Amino acid sequence: MSANQMKLGRCLLRHGNLNIVSLIFGTRRTILADARKSVMLGVRLAEFRADLSMNSTQGDFSKIVGTLKELRKECPSLALIGTIRQFVQYGSYRGTEADRLDAFEKMIPFLDAIDIELVADQIQKRVIGLAREQGKTVIVSHHAIFDMPSTKQLGRWAAAAGKLEPDLVKLSLKGRTTQDLERLLA
Repeated sequence: MSANQMKLGRCLLRHGNLNIVSLIFGTRRTILADARKSVMLGVRLAEFRADLSMNSTQGDFSKIVGTLKELRKECPSLALIGTIRQFVQYGSYRGTEADRLDAFEKMIPFLDAIDIELVADQIQKRVIGLAREQGKTVIVSHHAIFDMPSTKQLGRWAAAAGKLEPDLVKLSLKGRTTQDLERLLA
């Protein structure tokens, strides 16, 4: 693999190629339909948002794991990133961290990668360890979608995430101006 490539589960990402990511969530029926449609459209990578699916806020992840099993069977070529986004990081999960850790543990075997938040201090090292034990790609993310942070703050988040030794650091941001975009691309 060259320096311009990264393997994310069954998906080889190449710099300069269009790498489309589909976001899938909802009920079992909509998840499976959206995944099939994504594959038909040429999508190779999808982010599965467990926090936006079914009863994840209640800590009931058994149906989600069943759906992931079906998804693997019906769309074997689709690489899956799984996350259970916390409410404080603009997700929908409001349960306990113990329940969230348990859910990650059950989901990881059916995923190619996990995305865990930088601020998930209580469970991030354990989730990363579980993913590593099963040969999964690890993404550490931070979300700041309302105010564009300073370059210094972006550097602090990237450095903190880097200390966790992920395969990929993801900063999800919302630039409001051309200058914001130029600063991010510099």
